[in-house]
Amino acid sequence: MPTTPESFQNFETERTLGAQRLAQYVQRERCERYLRFALFPSEAKSLATRYRVPFDALSPLLSGAGQTFERDIFAELSARERVRDLRNTSAAAFVAALKEQTPGRTFYYQPRLEGRVGGWACEGYADLIQVEGGEGEGGDEVVLTVLDIKASRRETVGFRLQVAFYARLLLDAARQAGLRVASIDGAVVSRAHESGGGGEPRETEIDPVAFAKFDLSLYLDEIEHLVAARDSDVARAARAGFESATRARRSAPLRPDGRSAPFALRL
Repeated sequence: MPTTPESFQNFETERTLGAQRLAQYVQRERCERYLRFALFPSEAKSLATRYRVPFDALSPLLSGAGQTFERDIFAELSARERVRDLRNTSAAAFVAALKEQTPGRTFYYQPRLEGRVGGWACEGYADLIQVEGGEGEGGDEVVLTVLDIKASRRETVGFRLQVAFYARLLLDAARQAGLRVASIDGAVVSRAHESGGGGEPRETEIDPVAFAKFDLSLYLDEIEHLVAARDSDVARAARAGFESATRARRSAPLRPDGRSAPFALRL
């Protein structure tokens, strides 16, 4: 895959880039200020203090619903499949687990992924990684699937971009583990529902294994443009500097006292 030229390797950010922040950047119509402040949170905090603007925190109700749904999927999957729980472990621990991959299918829950996409430090915890292989003559050849668990009832482009982001890092982990990747796919495991009695929606049993995979190629190309390319969105945000990132103040929402509030974002 293409890499960022060495001249860009010198750019470092205060915070490593994660899949969720990248997806939120796209969801916010590629707002450069959001991306700049996500990568350099000290600048955002400085402006928040100056203008007395609070950060937009994620509702605990939304966060709680997502965590509950994910735990339910994990419990159901563990009852019928081989699942390795890698919560609170390192990226090196995941690579070590891949080296121990036994024939058949294994799911890895919450593995930590680290690496560089282009010249930029990236990290994250994938919800589930499915690894199939280890049988026959090509014992070190595997088929990979990155799964993202979402409590939402609809799938978005942002969800698929997160999957593609993890896929880029997963390919690096597989190479470190000495595995040959035959193919890699993505899938979003979301909340399904159907009409029950009285026309009210009710939950249906979710089969974590029967998820619908999607072609990652389009979304991997987008990750290339957003992160890895020479003039990627991340590269432009990192080069922009504080003044350039805050230049759009005139279009920012106004505070009650009439002064411009430069941003309202979730970090």
